[in-house]
Amino acid sequence: MSIVRSLLESRGLGFDPGGSSSELYVLEVLRRARLPLPVQQYRVKIGAKTFRPDFAWPEWKVFAEYYGLPFHIGASAVVADSERLTALSAAGWLPLVFTHASSDREIVERTVAALHQRGVRRELGA
Repeated sequence: MSIVRSLLESRGLGFDPGGSSSELYVLEVLRRARLPLPVQQYRVKIGAKTFRPDFAWPEWKVFAEYYGLPFHIGASAVVADSERLTALSAAGWLPLVFTHASSDREIVERTVAALHQRGVRRELGA
């Protein structure tokens, strides 16, 4: 078996590495902080639409997006981002939005606060 095939199989069915190196960096920040890891590109169906936030903690209905250039610029991106954020929030999901200006500390603190708001304690060492 090739090394690549072995590595891919170890990721598990449905693994999606994310859409950008910035998203993978956010994931690494969460991993280093020993927070519960999110599902990447999790599909959430609301009505006739399916949304795929960058990260989701489905058990607690928390999702996170990384808004980076060039994917979140221009009128159509603003419309799509707003629609996703509004639809998921209206369905009871708690949003987190990170950008290039979000520090590692901010990513961790905002994620911990969101998960605490949803009652997550044991997984956060509380």
